Amino acid sequence: MNYFSVVMSFLQQREAFLNEIYQGEKLRSKSFGLLVSSAFFLGAYGLIIGAYGGWLQAIVSGIKLPALYLLTLIICLPTLYLFNIMFGSKQTFDQYLTL
Repeated sequence: MNYFSVVMSFLQQREAFLNEIYQGEKLRSKSFGLLVSSAFFLGAYGLIIGAYGGWLQAIVSGIKLPALYLLTLIICLPTLYLFNIMFGSKQTFDQYLTL
């Protein structure tokens, strides 16, 4: 599955996309596609924002923005999963990662 087709599927058919996540269908490809496409879009956004300060700042911002996003995901996702399990959620870790 193409990485950006996952994003288009989410934007065009949101209900079906979320139902597939709740049913546990193709979670790995969806989460990897969303991760790659969001890192790409955040990198492009960092390049645009950093371009105001020059080409070196654009490159640094293009790397820094996806890195901070991934670091935040690594820190917050296990905590979110553990708290939701404590409160009785039946979803798996892969479903939380994809969401």
